[in-house]
Amino acid sequence: MRTVFFVCILLTSVLISYGQINSPLNKPLVELSYRPVGKLIYVPVQVNGSSPLWFCFDTGAPNSLIDKAAAQKLKVRALSSGIIHGAGKGEVSASDAGEVRFMIGDLATRVPHAKIVDLSKVPLPAKIDGLLGAEFLEQYVVRIDTAQHKIAFYDPNTFAYQGDGKSIPLELTNSRLYVHVGLAAKPGEFVERRLRVDTGSEDSIDDDTVRSSPKLQKTTLGNGLGTSYEDVSGVYDTVVIGPYKFRSVWGPAGAVPIVGMEMMRRFTLTFDTRRGLLYLEPNASFTEPVPAPS
Repeated sequence: MRTVFFVCILLTSVLISYGQINSPLNKPLVELSYRPVGKLIYVPVQVNGSSPLWFCFDTGAPNSLIDKAAAQKLKVRALSSGIIHGAGKGEVSASDAGEVRFMIGDLATRVPHAKIVDLSKVPLPAKIDGLLGAEFLEQYVVRIDTAQHKIAFYDPNTFAYQGDGKSIPLELTNSRLYVHVGLAAKPGEFVERRLRVDTGSEDSIDDDTVRSSPKLQKTTLGNGLGTSYEDVSGVYDTVVIGPYKFRSVWGPAGAVPIVGMEMMRRFTLTFDTRRGLLYLEPNASFTEPVPAPS
């Protein structure tokens, strides 16, 4: 009788687990493979019913952007002009295209104020037709499996996290994402910094605290929208993201403090801006050393 009882308990546990994993709450609106380019995430996107184009999924972009050349081919017209700021120095011309319809797989999303920007001079590993920005993080829960190169979008009203990762607070302010990261450029000099989460950057940690590192070297910074410039990179003794600690982390001094894909690629990432949480699940790249800038 006792054996039957324990078998029933075991079967009940298995069925509950199966139900959680396969629950409609966790069914994505769309899930697809992305194209890894360097450390970046290139997603096939249709714009106003076009053929698929390549857009970089960029959590550092407060607006979704269409490259100027792609916009001309698509006959997406500028309604007004303005400026934006990127990772480099100076201002970048950006036109407002008004509402644009983006299709990712079967998921249609209307972006009310897509920008048109000349991306031809941005030093990316491969040509892109645009950037997917904050509108997608504001409207959906987004899960990025950096090991399997998959990205999924969920309805935030029904999403329930069922993974084994750890969550850290995620702040959404003015269409920008922030987390708090612990940094020590020298042993014992630990500070907590508020950094933007930027999947459009291949860097590790960009922050001026690295200037006090005993190991520095000159490097070219910016490498995004705006003008690149010469500054320094250095080695952090310790970087702490939530419960996870990294040692001997190379990172540049940055005008815009960010945590980029060199760190984020070590996790499966789940962005839940509605609940203010970022879930981190370490993957096989977690223990890889952070390389010095080339």
